[in-house]
Amino acid sequence: MTEDEIRQILRDHRAGVLSDDGALERLRNLPFEDLGFANVDHHRSLRQGFPEAVFGAGKTPQQVARIVESLAKNTHNILVTRATAEQYAHVREIAPAAEFHASARTIVVMKDQTIRGKGTVLVISAGTSDVAVAEEAVVTLKVLGNTVDPLYDVGVAGLHRLLDRRDRLTSARVIIVLPGWRVHCRAWSVDWFRHR
Repeated sequence: MTEDEIRQILRDHRAGVLSDDGALERLRNLPFEDLGFANVDHHRSLRQGFPEAVFGAGKTPQQVARIVESLAKNTHNILVTRATAEQYAHVREIAPAAEFHASARTIVVMKDQTIRGKGTVLVISAGTSDVAVAEEAVVTLKVLGNTVDPLYDVGVAGLHRLLDRRDRLTSARVIIVLPGWRVHCRAWSVDWFRHR
């Protein structure tokens, strides 16, 4: 539940639109809701500025759908990471607006398209084998209200492929670099120094 949602409950109560019992019912699951197999944190967006993300790995499709159903009571975006197509099929039954991003392995329910970030986030992956992780970062950043510019496969074969995109590098407010050439360079330099 967001700060705005809590303020609206208070306004509705003060205006007489919402009874004491109605206000209590809407606040009952703060700060979390016990589903028996998971505790869904409805208070996180108030504490952290963004809602809880659901880690799909290891959860049954029914569990993921039940968690999404619980989160869907609020007005914030919902993100399930490390999700499967089977989990998505179950989520779509209770959240028809849900989208599955197969390459990112994410399920998203976008309720709020507001851009909150202050500039563009450039997500760079060194090689194509890093694209799945990069896509997960891109989807997550968008769910959190950022403008995102993905830049893939620019590092392993040579620095010239990255520097050719200098305009995108300099215009980004934040740059996130995924492994690949950095990891290879670091491993090479560590080995070189070890053998000296």
